[in-house]
Amino acid sequence: MAKFNRVEPENISSNWDLNQERVFTESILNQRIQFFLIFFAIIVAGVVLTYSTSKIFVLLILFTGAIISWALSLTIFRLYGRVKQILRNLSQSDTHPFAVIGKRTKGKSMGWIVGYFIPVFCSSIITIGFLVVSSGYIDFTFPSNRIPIKEKIENNLPFEIKSGTDTTKPKQEKIEEFKSIDSVVQN
Repeated sequence: MAKFNRVEPENISSNWDLNQERVFTESILNQRIQFFLIFFAIIVAGVVLTYSTSKIFVLLILFTGAIISWALSLTIFRLYGRVKQILRNLSQSDTHPFAVIGKRTKGKSMGWIVGYFIPVFCSSIITIGFLVVSSGYIDFTFPSNRIPIKEKIENNLPFEIKSGTDTTKPKQEKIEEFKSIDSVVQN
């Protein structure tokens, strides 16, 4: 098997430091969070679009969406934990700018919203939606496209005919040119 020699560009330093690792990990975390939010929007749009067609399609979309969203959430949790650990190590150094910012803010960060809350919230919504739809608790929200013929006919009839008090019977007039059936049958 042939050996490949790695050629490094001249403008990139060969020493990978903690700050470069932070930038790399944060960019991956941002990409995953953006993908997760787009995926969540696609799942919600899919449920809304298949809402009136069939309950099975809605269940299929919610089930696959729940599994994939929890898997994506786990990757976001791990990356956010790695970013927190890197930032903790960088804050111990007195020369890094994050240490100065960390001293001003007293180490308080709102990163947990992006790292934990948003993935758990969105994945929980999808999972709860699947459980509620699969349990049949909200079956009334799915309109039935198959209305029985009897109901279709009854909905289009006037009230008098539905109640059995039809006063709109046609009048039977005798036409002199025609004989009644009884007189024709007897002869």
